[in-house]
Amino acid sequence: MLQDRLVKVVSFVLSLLDNTKKPILIIASSNAISLWEIEFSKRSKSVNVVTYKGNKDIRAAVIDSKYQVLLSSPDAIVEDMEMFDHKWELLVIDECQSPVFSTHFKEIRMLMADMRLLTVTGESVVCIFILFYVERVNNKKKQIKRETGQIGRTG
Repeated sequence: MLQDRLVKVVSFVLSLLDNTKKPILIIASSNAISLWEIEFSKRSKSVNVVTYKGNKDIRAAVIDSKYQVLLSSPDAIVEDMEMFDHKWELLVIDECQSPVFSTHFKEIRMLMADMRLLTVTGESVVCIFILFYVERVNNKKKQIKRETGQIGRTG
């Protein structure tokens, strides 16, 4: 199940990369990060995937480097929250029901992203919920209304 979830999410992430200018942030448990690294390396050799870890100076260098996908644990994100003030194309929270995420929920929620993908693992089924396409959908609706002159109309 874990492998199936990783394959699906990595495939989704790879499908976005040709049409995005902003990086993608994947937050996963420390144990799962190596599995994400392996899955990305199997699926694409050309994607620049960087893991956010090490001491504070190393992490600062990582965040300033060029990458398409950044992998991190929730603890590292929360510890360096001030460094994550830019907007992400996609924020993936792997196994969001995990206790480590509930302790950092307020902080992680403050991260800005065009899309958010939360993965939830059940005992017998893996569910992937895609949330917050809303920003894109609402922006597209407003754009269409502006273009068609429907803003301000009622009914």
